[in-house]
Amino acid sequence: MRKAITAIVIIAAAVTGYVISYPVFNNGEKLGGGKQIAGEQDPKQTQNGPFVAVIYDNDPNARPQFGLSEASIVFETVAEGGITRMLAFFDKHQKITKIGPVRSARPYFVDWARGFGSALAHSGGSREALAQISSLGNAFHDINEFFNEHTFRRDTRRTAPHNLFTSSDLLQSFASGKAWPLEMQISPWAVSDEKAGENVQTTATSIRVDFSYPQFVASYQYDVTNKNYIRSLGGRPDKDAINGQQITAKNVVILYTTSSVIDPKLLTVDLITSGSGRAMVFTNGKVMQARWQKSGSAGELKIVDADGSSVVIGHGPTWIEVIDQNAAASWK
Repeated sequence: MRKAITAIVIIAAAVTGYVISYPVFNNGEKLGGGKQIAGEQDPKQTQNGPFVAVIYDNDPNARPQFGLSEASIVFETVAEGGITRMLAFFDKHQKITKIGPVRSARPYFVDWARGFGSALAHSGGSREALAQISSLGNAFHDINEFFNEHTFRRDTRRTAPHNLFTSSDLLQSFASGKAWPLEMQISPWAVSDEKAGENVQTTATSIRVDFSYPQFVASYQYDVTNKNYIRSLGGRPDKDAINGQQITAKNVVILYTTSSVIDPKLLTVDLITSGSGRAMVFTNGKVMQARWQKSGSAGELKIVDADGSSVVIGHGPTWIEVIDQNAAASWK
């Protein structure tokens, strides 16, 4: 059953004596001065975990977002009141001039970032997420805009809170200043363009993920020529504001889990991220049943078949749609 749409106002705590002074993103300026590389991927990317994950705003006022077409992995799931957010992973080889809008953390985003050994870039967070990050101390590489405002920029052409951005150069500079590794040797998934979907008979060329309301419906149409999935959001082509191109995915994965409301006033939720659950994997126009596995908050997320072997996916961007008991997914 769908809940009635609720207007939510989240007020950030004001810290006495602490004033955030943001550099701004002006017309024609590039954040961090990097050169945008559209579609370019390092051949070693599949052997190395991404170095940073960024929490993306997905409110309609935040669209179109910047940089999502260059992410190697994107999680999309509900945040509160039916509104969805994304967690996008990037590696050190990419030079993306503008990433965002950036929003606040939730516990499950922390769990997924930990599973890839990645730093997490965000702007504040729920009480539960911030408490979790604080408890991890130096074991977790945190880039919270509240305390590192110069790693982010405000775009004066957009309204707050949908106007906070960063870039590859800014994130890499911050990580280097902390002496954090920019490349992690984590490879929980099997990747092969030739073997992805091999011996799978069931086809699926259209995918629909209904999280809550029409403006948050994610859908994909398989492109036989280019062997990828063309993404739409809210019934419209989902385009990257950097290059104007419609976002595509090589693989789409649906993870089934359950959620619980942890703050009835703000309607914030938590998702079960540890243990195992049902999954559906779409690659090369085929669909197969699988299971996701994750051994605790820091455990790697694995996608396995009935025999416990890693499901083979294609080389390229993977979008992971995480749905709870209130959402629905269909394909044909």
